[in-house]
Amino acid sequence: MKRNILLIPNAFIIKCTQLFSMSLTNKKLVPSMAQRITALFIISFLTITYGCKFSSGPLPLITPPPSDSRGDQTIGDLCELMGYESVKVQGFSLVWGLPGTGSNECPSSKRSYLVQHIRKFKNTVFSGTDYEFMEAEQIIDSFSTAVVHVEGIVPAGAPEDTKFNVDVGIPWATQTTSLQGGILFPTELQVVVSGSKGRALASQRSAMAAGPIFINPFPLVADTGRKADPRKGIVLGGGISFKDRNIQLALLEPNSSVAQQIQRRINTRFQAPIGANVADANRNSVRIIIPDEYRDQYQHFIKLLLTIPLQDSALYQELKLKELSEQVKLPGANYEAITLKWEALGRQSLKYLQPLYEKGYGLEGFYAARTALNLGDKHAIDPLIIMAKNDQHICQLLAIQTLGQASDDIRSQAALAELIDHKNTRIRILAYQGLRRNLNRRIKSTTLPGGFKLESVNSTGENLICIWADLEPKVVLMGQNLKCNDNLFYETNDESIILNSHPDEYEIQISRKMPDSNLYISAESSLLVEDLVDTMARPLIGKNNQQKTGTQLTFSQIAGILYHLCQEKLIPAEFMLLRNSEDLIR
Repeated sequence: MKRNILLIPNAFIIKCTQLFSMSLTNKKLVPSMAQRITALFIISFLTITYGCKFSSGPLPLITPPPSDSRGDQTIGDLCELMGYESVKVQGFSLVWGLPGTGSNECPSSKRSYLVQHIRKFKNTVFSGTDYEFMEAEQIIDSFSTAVVHVEGIVPAGAPEDTKFNVDVGIPWATQTTSLQGGILFPTELQVVVSGSKGRALASQRSAMAAGPIFINPFPLVADTGRKADPRKGIVLGGGISFKDRNIQLALLEPNSSVAQQIQRRINTRFQAPIGANVADANRNSVRIIIPDEYRDQYQHFIKLLLTIPLQDSALYQELKLKELSEQVKLPGANYEAITLKWEALGRQSLKYLQPLYEKGYGLEGFYAARTALNLGDKHAIDPLIIMAKNDQHICQLLAIQTLGQASDDIRSQAALAELIDHKNTRIRILAYQGLRRNLNRRIKSTTLPGGFKLESVNSTGENLICIWADLEPKVVLMGQNLKCNDNLFYETNDESIILNSHPDEYEIQISRKMPDSNLYISAESSLLVEDLVDTMARPLIGKNNQQKTGTQLTFSQIAGILYHLCQEKLIPAEFMLLRNSEDLIR
């Protein structure tokens, strides 16, 4: 468009130039040197005048190009994350230890593999049990076993030894009636091929699974009392990944120079294990190793990684930090996004974070303190304690959770110990979570035979029983001198378990019906809930002439009994079921 506008004056100038040229060869047109100089001046004047008059705007200033043409881009703007997705894994195996509720049915396509698999692990799994002297074929044919399908989801980016839950069920038409009381035999899990209708890659063993089966004992619908299918269960935290997932950053536009710059920025920001780099680049991609300090927070590490700006000049970082310190004060600020940028920039952010958490205890104060603590600033603990103790603070629960991550500090421990007596149940549970990281003396922990823990928490708050049906199953008792009422009677719907205590007696008799018979075995417990849980979980016959025996109930059976005892006020305590720790702060 600009060239068309200049067309008329340019033609006029060209004509003047032609006349001037003619004057150089025709003395009649230009008789003197003075006139020639005058004509040249007019041409120059017209060029400048018309060029300015008909241009669409001022002439652009000539400036040197910026040192980094990518400006404010982050690593996430230039790369696509590869290998960071959840992966479905599956296999089939055997559940053993059933009280006659299994079957001898096994699909012919699975039998030969299962025989070889049982022989492989038999001596390590079945040592000291009734199965020790049985052949693999006999074990499969026993009604105390059942062939099952196993599947789970390995979380996105999960490093080696990451635990996950696995689902266990019977997809075939068999006579198995219940998996209650069963234990999943060690199971090799393979990656499921995408779009293959559930077909697994036999050559890719990605994980293993094993452990006690948890069958939901709680009513699925409160008003009908409908329960879960006893032929389906979960092994809580029973899956474990074999190796680190292969995480790569694939460059959207392959470029060796950019890849090397990304590698340098990542390795400058994060410390890798000895003898390795966090990032290792080629022209097309950057391979990532999760640093040791982030292996329990690998998802947070990936977010940080993608938020790192490519520019690393001191001037850029200073300007960016000033910009963020203003953004966090604006109404409707995206605090999570801003704090990620702070943390991605590293410890140079601290000089901007400290004034925010020292002078204000609002939203920006909390997020500044949490980020500073993540960057190693222990001074941020004091304002976090103030927020954690303030029942009116909007971030109280988040502040308690953050203190729990720094529970190695004596100030954090003291604050959490105080909050464990709070009237709010969620606050107490969050405080307990933080304290147990450092084996606080107010928490007594015992590992029970059924593959779960019993933890008693000394607290002056209301009595609470919390069933932790998560990756690390637990029965958590909070309060002081938590007891069952005397004159107690409870019986399960199938009449297989009975608890009985007469008035003015100080013992509870626990009776369990033996499989395929009308005989009951019994054990005795005191009225203390801690002793009751311990007795119900202990084996039928004590090892090494151990005096105290139990009824060998499963975690799910014990959880169901405690639920009903609390519902019927036979235990004066609040009951809580927790499936995901993150639910506490939502």
